[in-house]
Amino acid sequence: MLKSLNISNLAVVSKVQVEFGEGLNLLTGETGSGKSIIVDALAILLGSRASQEVIRSGETKAFVEGYFRIKGHTALFEKIEEAGIETDRSELTLRREISATGRSRAFINDQLTSVSFLRDLRPFLVDIHGQHDQQTLFYPDAHLDLLDLFAGHERERAELKVLYTKWRELERELKQLRRDEAERLRSLDILDFQVREIEQASLEVGEDYALEQERKVLA
Repeated sequence: MLKSLNISNLAVVSKVQVEFGEGLNLLTGETGSGKSIIVDALAILLGSRASQEVIRSGETKAFVEGYFRIKGHTALFEKIEEAGIETDRSELTLRREISATGRSRAFINDQLTSVSFLRDLRPFLVDIHGQHDQQTLFYPDAHLDLLDLFAGHERERAELKVLYTKWRELERELKQLRRDEAERLRSLDILDFQVREIEQASLEVGEDYALEQERKVLA
């Protein structure tokens, strides 16, 4: 779950830190008090497009940082680790920086990553939705994750992934062996054809020299 969100120089916000507790958290306030900026900051943190226009007037950079505490989400951590990012499989810190030049940088646990990768993690971490709108359910890639998580099949899924990966490796090896055998047979056919041509030519020792001399005479 999201434990804290730090926002600096975003829109009209100079600096704010929002802490979240267990269970339901509510943000209340009058219209224009900045509630939507917190939601927008969270969306930016998770890969939404952000131009230099979101930077607070007079500043050169804007920052959004989120601290997540996560338990038992094997698929999420496997995805992060496959990207070469180290984790302790219990906590994540995401950070997004936007500069006045329009450039944007993203970090996971202080390790540089891409904004698109943050976007890939969004279905695992946060749902941002309005009335009659539930975003995660619209991602076909997330359906199997939701089903396995609901059924409590993370361990079986991990075991299946290992077996599937091994099967794919063996399948690739088998295809390579078949290609190698086909190439060997093709090479044998070519060599056999060349041997037959040489034998049918009935070549003699010194024949090339005699032919060269005859060519000179004819020329």
